[in-house]
Amino acid sequence: MERSMHSLAQKSRKRIVDSLICLLGKKSYESITVSELCRKAQVDRRTFYRNFKNKEDVMEFHISALKKEYLSFLNRLEKRNIRSMAESQFVFWKKHLPFLTSLQGRSALSGLLLQTSNEFIPAVYLQYHNDLPSHFEYKARFVIGGFVNILLYWIETGAKEEPEEIAEIAAELFDEDNPYWTGYVQKQR
Repeated sequence: MERSMHSLAQKSRKRIVDSLICLLGKKSYESITVSELCRKAQVDRRTFYRNFKNKEDVMEFHISALKKEYLSFLNRLEKRNIRSMAESQFVFWKKHLPFLTSLQGRSALSGLLLQTSNEFIPAVYLQYHNDLPSHFEYKARFVIGGFVNILLYWIETGAKEEPEEIAEIAAELFDEDNPYWTGYVQKQR
């Protein structure tokens, strides 16, 4: 859908997205209607349909905006290693905790995060490299699954740790000399 960049249209879209996030904190995504979104956003249905096709389009619009924001955030990183990438993930998501917590337990948050990440990460990788290496999808999905699970657990436990702490925990898991692994993996001599 071609969207106007006019400031009034932008304000209407923001109010509709914000209303969806607010309503998600109170009820399931499936039970939210376009009429409720319009009432909450204080826009008429005509304004809604000028900007979005349906409520799924609202969610896709918001997720697309999050992807763009994260990509911009990622492009500003000086170092790209496991620790800095993990930290960037948690710094980014800490900013968007209200959205994540509104989905937690009321929707398929894990499925949404996995699906979005599985589509998004290869595209991000290709921005920095000419092609995907052998078995990239398997490797990427392994790492994505770990990050999504850590993110979900962080949210479930109240996001008490700072992003730097979570990044350190995640980075340690990639060190095969870490005591965590030595009980499971025999070192080859």
